[in-house]
Amino acid sequence: MECGTLVAALLSAPERRLVTIVLCELPGLTAAIDAAHAEDVPAILNEYHAVVGAMIDGHGGAVDKIVGDEVAGVFGLLVAREDDPVRAVRAGLRIVGELKKLARPDGALLTARVGVDTVEALVRPGVTPGSGRGVLAGWEISIAARVLAAAPLGRVAVGALTQRLTAGDFGYEALPIVSIRRDSDRAAAWLVKAPTARSQVRWTARGPAVGRQVVREDARGVG
Repeated sequence: MECGTLVAALLSAPERRLVTIVLCELPGLTAAIDAAHAEDVPAILNEYHAVVGAMIDGHGGAVDKIVGDEVAGVFGLLVAREDDPVRAVRAGLRIVGELKKLARPDGALLTARVGVDTVEALVRPGVTPGSGRGVLAGWEISIAARVLAAAPLGRVAVGALTQRLTAGDFGYEALPIVSIRRDSDRAAAWLVKAPTARSQVRWTARGPAVGRQVVREDARGVG
């Protein structure tokens, strides 16, 4: 009756995998909307979640989980690509750009910030992205959260490994070291400036083919 129990447990155990995490948040959203517009918050969050999800999905990632105004996406989980870090940074830039087109009830534009970090993470292979259970396991996602904390409003910040892997595709400016609790618990962060000319050429030259499936990334507005 218990045949296969150990095998099933091993198959469902978390495994280490190199992934690129994208974290996005809308700091101070609820505090900025007075009580008269409190009923509009759910609609704003739904629209915000839809925009972020579309940008992550459109660049080849997957939304892992959504908690209030924070959305976590992951690249390299379902399909691992050599340019996953580049895709993740591009998704971050598109997210902050698209959200600036949306307005709050008080007339102010939505201003998000995004943190991108490439880490060797513990991944739960049996969990479906977007199920709410969280595919990512372990503390690695907290490092991405520190990178997010370094990002100015309306901008994208990346971690040290992401910066190294995408240095030929984006211009960067070093940000102050982020320290959350103790001196040794810190992370380097870099501010994304703009895609390089090389990046534009490489992205166009890669074409729309992803594996054996043709994805019309140009039609989705991936840029």
